[in-house]
Amino acid sequence: ALKVLSSNIQLLNAAGNETIIQGTQNGAVELYHDNSKKFDTIAEGVRVHGDEGGTAQLQLLADEGDDNPDYWRFVAETDGTLNIQDFATGSYLNNIRLNSGAAGVELYFNNSKKFETASGGVAITGRLDCTEGIDIDANNQAFRLGASQNLQLVYTGSAAEIKNIDASTPI
Repeated sequence: ALKVLSSNIQLLNAAGNETIIQGTQNGAVELYHDNSKKFDTIAEGVRVHGDEGGTAQLQLLADEGDDNPDYWRFVAETDGTLNIQDFATGSYLNNIRLNSGAAGVELYFNNSKKFETASGGVAITGRLDCTEGIDIDANNQAFRLGASQNLQLVYTGSAAEIKNIDASTPI
């Protein structure tokens, strides 16, 4: 067994010109790949580093990584986006995309965006399947249908109204 007693340790390659591991007593432990820091410990946990101008990736492999569905990754993009992706099909596909700032969250099915949050609410691409109905828990709020939202269903608190807005004949 090798035992090294030191408050600071640095492991270099055979030529002595590339850091492999660096550690400081009561401080960080750093791991390097090709002399570029990729992983370090901090008081709150750990960090994964990408190259300057590149992404940072944390990859998870289930079941020894022996099948494509075992592979997942988190990818921090340079534009502030975080993607959660799977490799089940043999290439990485987005499942969830978190956009920095007020840009919202996106959910994907087979790499196709189906749900997205926005400042005015949410946007759904595709069909909305509701097995238990749709609830609007406020009076005088309209359920609108059509490209121009002409057909409106409203409950006033005492009566239900069906309106055909901007149409020549009311319903």
